[in-house]
Amino acid sequence: MCLETPPYLDPDGTGTADLELLAAGVTSRCIYDRAAIEQAGVLPEIEQMVRAGQEARVLPNLPMRLYIADGRLAVLPLQRDSAGSEAVIVVHASALLDALGKLFEGLWQRAVPLRLPTVKAQPGRRRHAVSEERLIALLLSGITDEAIARHLGISYRTAQRHIAALMAGLGADTRFQAGVQAAFREHRNLGTPLDVGQEVHPPRSS
Repeated sequence: MCLETPPYLDPDGTGTADLELLAAGVTSRCIYDRAAIEQAGVLPEIEQMVRAGQEARVLPNLPMRLYIADGRLAVLPLQRDSAGSEAVIVVHASALLDALGKLFEGLWQRAVPLRLPTVKAQPGRRRHAVSEERLIALLLSGITDEAIARHLGISYRTAQRHIAALMAGLGADTRFQAGVQAAFREHRNLGTPLDVGQEVHPPRSS
């Protein structure tokens, strides 16, 4: 179990080690701070973890960075000092470890599942074709339209057209309503490009 807060960095290649653990069948649940998701280059790394089997959720303003292993050990990284080193607090079996576990579970219940598409784009699609599933995941993560455009590799205005088309298709006025409607549509085959040719207005902020 982990809480990931910005800055989201992997200087020591720990992501590779995590992928190896997932490949070995280790269960992993991680809550990412929304600000970490908005960092350039972070989402592809998270996608890779999700495809490998990690359960990922998103929540704004996480209180700390935290790692818990098997309910027997917790590690709390502290802020780096001026020399660039990073100290950590290691918590063994204790009332504090139990409290940290309950903190994680409470945050997990509040966090939004980050369901990213597991299929690659098919050849022959339009240049600006966007997976509906991917767009819903980004919308529900709560990041800004600018960040969504950056993650999708499209312009801000094109991203707004896709968002408007999605919400119009769902009959939703807010992002929360769109998320609820999308949940009822999980039985449908997602991953198809949206039709952004229709005349729709950008959605109102929730």
